Amino acid sequence: MNANHYNWKIFNAALVVSSVSFFAKIFSAIKDLVVAATFGTGAAVDTFILAALIPLMSVQVIAAPYGSALVPELTRLRIAGDEFGACRFFERYLGRAMLGLAVFAAALFSGAFHFAELLSPHGQENSLVIGQALQIVAPLVLIAGVSQILVAVLNSFERFALPAFSQILSPIGIILVLFLDPAPTASTIAWGALIGNIAQLVLLAGFYFVMRLRLNTRTTTTPAAFNTFWASWSALLVSALLMSSTDIVDQIMAAQLGSGEVAAFSYGTKVVTVLISVVAGALGSAAFPYISQMIEKREQQLLVQTLRTYVRIILACSLVLVVVVCFFSEPIIWALFERGAFSSSDTRKVALVQQFAILQLPFYLINTLYMRVIISHKLMADLLKITLVSILSNVLLNILFSRFFGVAGIALSTSCVYIWSALALAYKCNQQNLLEK
Repeated sequence: MNANHYNWKIFNAALVVSSVSFFAKIFSAIKDLVVAATFGTGAAVDTFILAALIPLMSVQVIAAPYGSALVPELTRLRIAGDEFGACRFFERYLGRAMLGLAVFAAALFSGAFHFAELLSPHGQENSLVIGQALQIVAPLVLIAGVSQILVAVLNSFERFALPAFSQILSPIGIILVLFLDPAPTASTIAWGALIGNIAQLVLLAGFYFVMRLRLNTRTTTTPAAFNTFWASWSALLVSALLMSSTDIVDQIMAAQLGSGEVAAFSYGTKVVTVLISVVAGALGSAAFPYISQMIEKREQQLLVQTLRTYVRIILACSLVLVVVVCFFSEPIIWALFERGAFSSSDTRKVALVQQFAILQLPFYLINTLYMRVIISHKLMADLLKITLVSILSNVLLNILFSRFFGVAGIALSTSCVYIWSALALAYKCNQQNLLEK
């Protein structure tokens, strides 16, 4: 197998995922338009965002690393010709993951109002409302967490389209509930998100079991695979916990700047989030299984050729997007959000957030590629060091930049952190000669 073969396999898979994800993001954009027209940058949007912070962070901290740790092990078993054994390996640990997620969800539900007091800005009297919304979205820890793991597993089996398509269900749930509620509140958004995520889980689980029924039942799974999984997941969990805490820090620090600042930050990062989730999500989902295959087969020269090709493509394409979004930032926000309760002053504030946020795009994508190499080589200690420096830098830069640029400074801080992270990961790969062994 030559490098071009891997390049094309990654490209084709990324094209499928990005195309389907883009279609799903259209509905996410429609959802944002409906929410913006209904609430503007008012307190209701702040309330939902703050309430969803911990559930969504827990998915990224617990479930996403779980899926990332599974992919190299599943790839090893699949290369050995034991796809059914790979399914058994996944299922053996799925129950434990579900138990942990369920316990955390129950704790979050029972302590919702205590967490709400911590999340509420100082002096703001809406902790009760945040607590009510948090109780509604607490089950997302389990529901969205299992969905996240299923997406990683299906991608490792080179099933890309349906997991990407499943993203459409959450925004559809929110849109439907908002239209059905004559007096929508933050809790309305929360119920919509919960219903949509339940539908996504049902779809993904059904697809997995259909796939499993078609596999050969021969299995040769060895205990060695099980032993290495926990070490990888533990290190990834700590790294994800540190890195995901930046989201909570960003949102809480934005809330401290005044009412509506969390919403302004959220709207200003919408376009960037869509680009990252579509492009980086597609690239990561498509590349990770094949990077693991190249490493497992010791095809290091093919790996370095593939990475160099995609770094060049990333820089060439994403820098153009950065320039376009920066130049047309205010018209983009005006066209997307300025209607109903969303005013022209909101547009100017949100546009500056977007300009600073888009700077992270090329570095986030490069970070996505090199992160997969680090994970597949199981260099978790190096990953933890880079992550720790990133989180500390984010806090310090948030404080510094918010003094000069307000809430937009928090977006600039995030971009700077991803620049550092991408450069650090690339340097570590070259220093360790990972791409030349």
